[in-house]
Amino acid sequence: MFRILIFSLLIAGCIGSIACFTGCSKKEKKAEAPAKVAPPKKDDLDLSSKEATYRNFMTALNNNDLDKAWKCIPPQTQKKGIAIAKEEKKSLDEFKRESLGSLRENLQEILKSQYNNDLEKFIKDSFTKCSDSDFVNVDGKWYIEL
Repeated sequence: MFRILIFSLLIAGCIGSIACFTGCSKKEKKAEAPAKVAPPKKDDLDLSSKEATYRNFMTALNNNDLDKAWKCIPPQTQKKGIAIAKEEKKSLDEFKRESLGSLRENLQEILKSQYNNDLEKFIKDSFTKCSDSDFVNVDGKWYIEL
């Protein structure tokens, strides 16, 4: 239980950073002749940019889609979470509910109290406060660093 609490607190630090998440919203220049890329499959998660990852993470939390939010966390952090869940003899789903559920509650409170439940406005405002250290790139995909 203690390890889940520690992991949850690490993840909860992300919500504390949400209000400060910005600075990484610099618009990227579009390539003049972009390479053709197959459109993402309907169930694919867009981790192609920091902003896309952030948007997916916040939207998933807001929609209580903890599996999708979990996929926005770096693979190494996911592995640590899996190890903690096994040590605590909990299912991964239960671990996600415990660790990401508190983030969702915090997000819901911020949306209600400060943004009139406007997720889009929250995402735009909070993303502008991101720093490069809030994200990590692994194999060409961006993840939220907790």
